[in-house]
Amino acid sequence: KCICDLFEPEFAAMFVCDHINNEVFNVATKEAECIEGVTLPFGKGFVGTVAETGRSLLTENAYNDPRFCRHVDSVTGQLTKSVLCLPIPGFQRNSRPVAVFQVINRGNGKSFSEEDEQAMASICNELSLLLRWKSTELNDLRHRIKRLHVLAHQTEDLEASILREYGSS
Repeated sequence: KCICDLFEPEFAAMFVCDHINNEVFNVATKEAECIEGVTLPFGKGFVGTVAETGRSLLTENAYNDPRFCRHVDSVTGQLTKSVLCLPIPGFQRNSRPVAVFQVINRGNGKSFSEEDEQAMASICNELSLLLRWKSTELNDLRHRIKRLHVLAHQTEDLEASILREYGSS
């Protein structure tokens, strides 16, 4: 929410990178829920280009840029003008992006600026740290569940062993 307050975009979206299938998929949007779950191959559109290259993209006139994917405008009914699209860095130095964040049409008819790009890059770095922390937290939870599962089986095995030794009574 605060990112959208800062840039006042008409539209904002976050896409997660799938480096195995070389595609991005939309996981969250502001003002265009109809595209949630949409996937794009790496290299297609602004988001796919950023996912593939790991470099940010800033354009004042989307329709004059050959990388622009007009399909989204036809689905959402909006007219894309200015676009700011940045990678959310991976968890290791020089790694591929884990996600891409995109904002479209800055409020008040303004275009996004290089200062906006710098501010968004800082936000994306913070998002990367948050995602890393969450993935570590999930991994820890997975290990705890696995340990509990093992303990439950050990308890069942102990009960079965005791029953075999001393009978069902």
